[in-house]
This record gives sequence, structure tokens and C-alpha cells, in this order.
Amino acid sequence: MAKLKTLSAFIVLLMTSCYVAPQSVYYLKPTEDSGAWLMGKQYFHCQTDDFLIALAFDKMQYDSYEFEVEITNLSDSVFFVSPQNFYMVSNLYSQDKIVFSDTFDVIDPEEQILATQMNQSRADAAYQSSQNTQSLFFFLDLVGDIASIGDPKTEQQIIEEENEDLQREIDALETELAFENDSKVLNDHLSKWQSVALRNTTLPADYLIRGQIYFPKIRGKRGIEIHLELLDEHIVFNYNQFEEKVK
Repeated sequence: MAKLKTLSAFIVLLMTSCYVAPQSVYYLKPTEDSGAWLMGKQYFHCQTDDFLIALAFDKMQYDSYEFEVEITNLSDSVFFVSPQNFYMVSNLYSQDKIVFSDTFDVIDPEEQILATQMNQSRADAAYQSSQNTQSLFFFLDLVGDIASIGDPKTEQQIIEEENEDLQREIDALETELAFENDSKVLNDHLSKWQSVALRNTTLPADYLIRGQIYFPKIRGKRGIEIHLELLDEHIVFNYNQFEEKVK
């Protein structure tokens, strides 16, 4: 009976150690409610003599905030738009007073593109190395088969050789599937930063540019300020971050 109780306690402890609690869900709400809504997103506008800018919180990803920004050139000349001039300030409050602030740069699309291309290059090299190794094993097996022509083999030897061949085929298939999956993930990541993210743009008069900007995600209840510097203007959009604990 004592052994049974000990075993039961061990099983309960093992199951408890395997349990992963769900993470809290965070979301942003603007401090003002004057923005215009479109497709579930609330847009806030700021207009100067030279440009019109609109910003909307889009969604929160696993490790980042995603905002949609649109900039229209209202001037008579071109100007340069760069997401590197945008940043985020996270404020921690206590009794309605800021007790701690931290500044975070926008996630640079050009750095992400370069890093993704380098990761793809590493994946291509690793896959090609694996293919070369498989070809070498095939060649050595062929040489061995030629050298042993006419030599009798036991049933056990035949089974072992067939198992080795089967295992190599399985390893090769797993390597190929892993490479295809990694390549798809990298290609999707690259496409996001190349085609979806706001990138450096020389914006002509009467033209607009639209894209996504990304900032590192911060946990906990915070005040979030999105700072956009364009020409000689400094524009700030304010949000509050809320936390919903998942039970």
C-alpha cells in the first residue's frame, strides 16, 4: 500500500510538472477616443502644412507590437520617410505618476531582412552539406557492394544492411522536410519585412506611403507612447496597455 501511495504521488507530481500555465493576454487602448474606426482598427490623424499622418494599433504578436501607419505628402517637394526616426516609450505608473520610463527603437526592417537572408544562407549550406554526406554514404555503399560481389551473406547481415539503408532514407527525408519547413518560415518572415513593413522611402508631393511598424513587446500594465519624427515635427500617440490573466 505504501508503494502504491508513493507511486501515485510521483505520478501526480510528474503531471503537475508538465503543466504549462497560459500566458496573460495584453492589449493596447488609446488614451483618447476621438479616432476614426475602420475594419476594427482605430486611426488617429495629425496634419501639418507638409504632411498628414495616420496611426492605428493593429495587433500584438508574440514578441512585438504592430502598428499601421500612413503618411501623405502635402507639400510641394519630396521628403524622406524613415522608420528609424520612430521610437516607443514605455512608462510604468504608480498612483498616476511615472516612476520608470524606458525607450525602445523601432524594429529595423533592413536589419531584419539582412538577418533573415543570412539565416537562409546558413540553412542552405547546412542542407547542401547533408546532401553531400548522403551522397558520400551512397557511394561508399556502392563501392562496398561491388567489392563484396560473390561473397555469401548471412540473413542477419542482409537484414542489418536493409535496416541501415532504410534509416538513411528516413534521415534524408526528415532533413528535407525540416529544410522545407525552415525555408517557408524564413520566406514568410522575409516577405513581411520586404513587402509589409514601412521602409525607407523618398516620398514625392501628393503621394502617400503605408506600411507596418513594429516595436518590442513589453509585459505588464504600462503607458505606451509612440513617437514619430518627420521633417521638423515630433508627434506622439498615447496608449495604455492592459493585462487580462487567463484562468
